[in-house]
Amino acid sequence: MSRYFIELSFDGSAYRGWQFQPDRPSVQETLERAIRTVLHRPNAHVVGCGRTDTGVHASLYYAHLDHVGEAMLDDRFVHSINSLMPGDIAAKGSSSCQMMPMRASVPSSAAIVIASIARRTPFSPGGPICCIPHWT
Repeated sequence: MSRYFIELSFDGSAYRGWQFQPDRPSVQETLERAIRTVLHRPNAHVVGCGRTDTGVHASLYYAHLDHVGEAMLDDRFVHSINSLMPGDIAAKGSSSCQMMPMRASVPSSAAIVIASIARRTPFSPGGPICCIPHWT
């Protein structure tokens, strides 16, 4: 089994926060549905780096997924899940990582570097701008 970080951004206006909510749309539910479709799995559970309230946006958010397949979850995977999600949620990348819990993975001191790169984000209709973490 491999663990993958998925880098996301989302406009939370249409959602009841990150975490799954019965009978209410959530970012987690939308992402998991796309992943299940792409990986042809009946179950796909992602764990977010934190929770958000109704209507909260995130320009940089991480989730992890434990993947039990042979296929690498690369740029094609990211493109595929993006094609199944609405434009207000954007997966910007994925990378394999050590098997550690998401919430314990972020260093205590982190700086965010703004970079202009060609990755999808719901906050840049005029051009791609996203935040990239730089650990100090």
